[in-house]
Amino acid sequence: PTLTMNGWSFQNDIFASLPISNTKNVINKFFALLFLFLVILIFTFPIVITTGFFGNVNLSVVFTGYFVIFLYGACVISLCIYIFSFFQNKALAFLISTIVLAAINSSHFLPLYFNLPSFLASFFRELSVSWHFDSASKGILDSRDCFFYVILASLFLFLTVYHIKYQKKGIFNKQ
Repeated sequence: PTLTMNGWSFQNDIFASLPISNTKNVINKFFALLFLFLVILIFTFPIVITTGFFGNVNLSVVFTGYFVIFLYGACVISLCIYIFSFFQNKALAFLISTIVLAAINSSHFLPLYFNLPSFLASFFRELSVSWHFDSASKGILDSRDCFFYVILASLFLFLTVYHIKYQKKGIFNKQ
Protein backbone atom coordinates (compact mmCIF):
# COMPACT_ATOMS: atom_id res chain seq x y z
CA PRO A 1 0.00 0.00 0.00
CA THR A 2 2.83 2.44 0.69
CA LEU A 3 4.28 1.94 -2.77
CA THR A 4 0.91 2.51 -4.38
CA MET A 5 0.03 5.45 -2.15
CA ASN A 6 2.51 7.79 -3.80
CA GLY A 7 2.31 6.27 -7.26
CA TRP A 8 -1.42 6.55 -7.67
CA SER A 9 -3.41 9.75 -7.64
CA PHE A 10 -5.69 9.72 -10.63
CA GLN A 11 -7.63 12.88 -9.77
CA ASN A 12 -4.64 15.25 -9.80
CA ASP A 13 -2.64 13.39 -12.40
CA ILE A 14 -1.17 15.01 -15.48
CA PHE A 15 -1.93 11.84 -17.42
CA ALA A 16 -5.65 12.40 -16.86
CA SER A 17 -5.48 15.45 -19.15
CA LEU A 18 -3.49 13.73 -21.91
CA PRO A 19 -5.16 11.78 -24.70
CA ILE A 20 -4.23 8.42 -23.16
CA SER A 21 -6.91 5.85 -22.54
CA ASN A 22 -7.75 4.79 -19.03
CA THR A 23 -6.55 1.28 -19.79
CA LYS A 24 -3.11 2.45 -20.90
CA ASN A 25 -2.88 4.81 -17.94
CA VAL A 26 -3.65 2.07 -15.42
CA ILE A 27 -1.38 -0.47 -17.12
CA ASN A 28 1.51 2.02 -17.31
CA LYS A 29 1.20 2.92 -13.64
CA PHE A 30 0.92 -0.75 -12.71
CA PHE A 31 4.10 -1.69 -14.56
CA ALA A 32 5.95 1.34 -13.19
CA LEU A 33 5.05 0.31 -9.64
CA LEU A 34 5.84 -3.33 -10.42
CA PHE A 35 9.26 -2.33 -11.74
CA LEU A 36 9.89 -0.32 -8.56
CA PHE A 37 8.87 -3.36 -6.51
CA LEU A 38 11.26 -5.51 -8.55
CA VAL A 39 14.12 -3.09 -7.87
CA ILE A 40 13.36 -3.21 -4.16
CA LEU A 41 13.24 -7.01 -4.34
CA ILE A 42 16.59 -7.17 -6.16
CA PHE A 43 18.20 -5.11 -3.40
CA THR A 44 17.33 -7.89 -0.94
CA PHE A 45 19.32 -10.46 -2.92
CA PRO A 46 22.67 -9.66 -1.21
CA ILE A 47 21.14 -11.08 1.97
CA VAL A 48 20.99 -14.47 0.25
CA ILE A 49 24.59 -14.17 -0.91
CA THR A 50 25.89 -13.23 2.53
CA THR A 51 23.84 -15.99 4.15
CA GLY A 52 25.56 -18.43 1.81
CA PHE A 53 28.87 -17.69 3.53
CA PHE A 54 27.57 -19.13 6.80
CA GLY A 55 25.81 -22.22 5.51
CA ASN A 56 24.21 -23.96 2.59
CA VAL A 57 21.52 -22.07 0.72
CA ASN A 58 19.09 -24.05 -1.40
CA LEU A 59 18.92 -22.01 -4.61
CA SER A 60 15.70 -23.62 -5.83
CA VAL A 61 13.92 -22.40 -2.71
CA VAL A 62 15.42 -18.94 -3.11
CA PHE A 63 14.51 -18.52 -6.77
CA THR A 64 11.00 -19.95 -6.49
CA GLY A 65 10.47 -17.79 -3.43
CA TYR A 66 11.62 -14.66 -5.25
CA PHE A 67 9.48 -15.47 -8.29
CA VAL A 68 6.33 -16.04 -6.24
CA ILE A 69 7.03 -12.93 -4.14
CA PHE A 70 7.23 -10.99 -7.41
CA LEU A 71 3.85 -12.42 -8.48
CA TYR A 72 2.47 -11.66 -5.03
CA GLY A 73 3.72 -8.09 -5.40
CA ALA A 74 1.93 -7.78 -8.73
CA CYS A 75 -1.26 -9.03 -7.10
CA VAL A 76 -0.97 -6.65 -4.15
CA ILE A 77 -0.10 -3.66 -6.33
CA SER A 78 -3.13 -4.24 -8.55
CA LEU A 79 -5.39 -4.67 -5.51
CA CYS A 80 -4.06 -1.46 -3.96
CA ILE A 81 -4.46 0.44 -7.22
CA TYR A 82 -8.06 -0.71 -7.29
CA ILE A 83 -8.71 0.41 -3.71
CA PHE A 84 -6.90 3.73 -4.22
CA SER A 85 -9.08 4.48 -7.26
CA PHE A 86 -12.10 4.73 -4.96
CA PHE A 87 -10.80 7.33 -2.52
CA GLN A 88 -9.39 10.83 -2.74
CA ASN A 89 -8.02 10.60 0.78
CA LYS A 90 -4.75 8.66 0.58
CA ALA A 91 -4.62 7.89 4.30
CA LEU A 92 -8.07 6.30 4.25
CA ALA A 93 -7.23 4.29 1.14
CA PHE A 94 -3.97 3.18 2.76
CA LEU A 95 -5.79 2.05 5.89
CA ILE A 96 -8.48 0.18 3.97
CA SER A 97 -5.98 -1.53 1.66
CA THR A 98 -3.88 -2.58 4.65
CA ILE A 99 -6.91 -4.06 6.40
CA VAL A 100 -8.02 -5.87 3.23
CA LEU A 101 -4.53 -7.29 2.70
CA ALA A 102 -4.31 -8.45 6.30
CA ALA A 103 -7.70 -10.16 5.99
CA ILE A 104 -6.79 -11.84 2.70
CA ASN A 105 -3.36 -12.93 3.97
CA SER A 106 -4.76 -14.52 7.10
CA SER A 107 -8.03 -15.96 5.77
CA HIS A 108 -6.55 -19.48 5.77
CA PHE A 109 -6.44 -19.35 9.57
CA LEU A 110 -10.23 -19.10 9.93
CA PRO A 111 -10.83 -22.87 9.64
CA LEU A 112 -8.30 -23.42 12.44
CA TYR A 113 -10.17 -21.23 14.90
CA PHE A 114 -13.77 -21.72 13.81
CA ASN A 115 -15.66 -24.90 13.03
CA LEU A 116 -16.57 -24.22 9.40
CA PRO A 117 -18.12 -26.54 6.82
CA SER A 118 -15.56 -28.17 4.57
CA PHE A 119 -16.50 -26.17 1.44
CA LEU A 120 -16.21 -22.90 3.35
CA ALA A 121 -12.88 -23.92 4.89
CA SER A 122 -11.46 -24.79 1.48
CA PHE A 123 -12.79 -21.49 0.09
CA PHE A 124 -10.95 -19.48 2.75
CA ARG A 125 -7.76 -21.47 2.14
CA GLU A 126 -7.95 -20.85 -1.61
CA LEU A 127 -8.65 -17.16 -1.03
CA SER A 128 -5.54 -16.67 1.08
CA VAL A 129 -2.45 -15.48 -0.74
CA SER A 130 -0.27 -16.86 2.05
CA TRP A 131 -1.68 -20.33 1.47
CA HIS A 132 -0.59 -20.14 -2.18
CA PHE A 133 2.94 -19.18 -1.13
CA ASP A 134 3.39 -22.32 0.97
CA SER A 135 4.65 -24.57 -1.86
CA ALA A 136 7.09 -21.90 -3.08
CA SER A 137 8.59 -21.68 0.39
CA LYS A 138 9.53 -25.36 -0.04
CA GLY A 139 11.10 -24.79 -3.47
CA ILE A 140 8.15 -26.11 -5.49
CA LEU A 141 6.83 -23.90 -8.26
CA ASP A 142 3.14 -24.77 -8.60
CA SER A 143 1.42 -23.47 -11.72
CA ARG A 144 -1.90 -23.20 -9.87
CA ASP A 145 -0.38 -20.73 -7.45
CA CYS A 146 1.20 -18.71 -10.26
CA PHE A 147 -2.11 -18.59 -12.13
CA PHE A 148 -3.87 -17.54 -8.94
CA TYR A 149 -1.63 -14.47 -8.58
CA VAL A 150 -1.75 -13.57 -12.28
CA ILE A 151 -5.53 -13.94 -12.53
CA LEU A 152 -6.09 -11.94 -9.36
CA ALA A 153 -3.77 -9.15 -10.55
CA SER A 154 -5.49 -9.07 -13.94
CA LEU A 155 -8.91 -9.02 -12.34
CA PHE A 156 -8.10 -6.04 -10.13
CA LEU A 157 -6.54 -4.14 -13.03
CA PHE A 158 -9.67 -4.77 -15.11
CA LEU A 159 -11.88 -3.63 -12.24
CA THR A 160 -9.79 -0.47 -11.84
CA VAL A 161 -10.16 0.42 -15.51
CA TYR A 162 -13.88 -0.29 -15.31
CA HIS A 163 -14.27 1.82 -12.17
CA ILE A 164 -12.35 4.80 -13.58
CA LYS A 165 -14.26 4.62 -16.85
CA TYR A 166 -17.60 4.86 -15.13
CA GLN A 167 -16.35 7.27 -12.51
CA LYS A 168 -15.57 9.79 -15.26
CA LYS A 169 -19.09 9.37 -16.62
CA GLY A 170 -20.49 10.20 -13.18
CA ILE A 171 -22.11 6.85 -12.52
CA PHE A 172 -20.11 6.23 -9.34
CA ASN A 173 -20.42 8.80 -6.62
CA LYS A 174 -17.27 9.29 -4.56
CA GLN A 175 -19.22 9.78 -1.35
